[in-house]
Amino acid sequence: MQVLVLKRNNFEIFPEKVFKEARHLHISSLPPNKAIDFIRRVKRYEKTVSYDPGSGITAGLNSFIPLLRQIDILFLNKSELFTLTGVNDLRRALNILLCYGVKGIVVKLGKNGALYKDNKIEVKCPAFKVKKVVDTTGAGDAFDAGFLYGFLNKLTIKDSLTLGNAVAALKIRKKGARSSPTKNELLNFLKENNLLSLYKLIF
Repeated sequence: MQVLVLKRNNFEIFPEKVFKEARHLHISSLPPNKAIDFIRRVKRYEKTVSYDPGSGITAGLNSFIPLLRQIDILFLNKSELFTLTGVNDLRRALNILLCYGVKGIVVKLGKNGALYKDNKIEVKCPAFKVKKVVDTTGAGDAFDAGFLYGFLNKLTIKDSLTLGNAVAALKIRKKGARSSPTKNELLNFLKENNLLSLYKLIF
C-alpha cells in the first residue's frame, strides 16, 4: 500500500508518477489554497484523499468550499471544527461541512476519543487511558496514521478509530513530535487492551 503524505507545497519535488502510483494522498498542515493543487493533481488518477489542515483552518470556510467535495476524509479536532464553521455545536458543525460535499469527517476529541460522521453513519470511539502523558506534540498526526491504516485496509470505521486512538495513546507516552510507536509496540498495546481480534485483522 502506497500512501503519499504531503506537508510541503513544492510541486517540483513530487514527480507526476508519484501521484499516479500512490494509492492514497494525505495532506497535513497545508492551507486550502495550497492543498487544492495537490488534490486536483492526484484526483486525475481517481485516488482517495485525506486532509488535516491544522492551522490552515484560519483561512476560513469559504477557502475550503472548492476542495471539500474532493476530500474522502477530513481530519479536525473539536476546536478546529468550531473555528472553521463558526458554529459551537458539534453535530451542526459537522452537518455544515457534509452539506458542502466532504465524504467523511473525523473529529479528534482528545481524552474523549474520536468521532466519525458521514451522510449515513456516526461512530464514536473512546480514548485509551494513559497513566503518564509525556508529550502530546504529534499526537494528531499519529492518530491520522492509525486511522488511515485501518481505513485503507477496509477495516470498519470503529476499528479504524480504535487504531487511531491506540497509535495516539502510544505517541503521547514518548517525547518528541516524531516519536511514533513501532509496529511491535502497537501489537503489544492491542494485546494488553484485549484487542486480539483487531490485532489479527491487521497483522
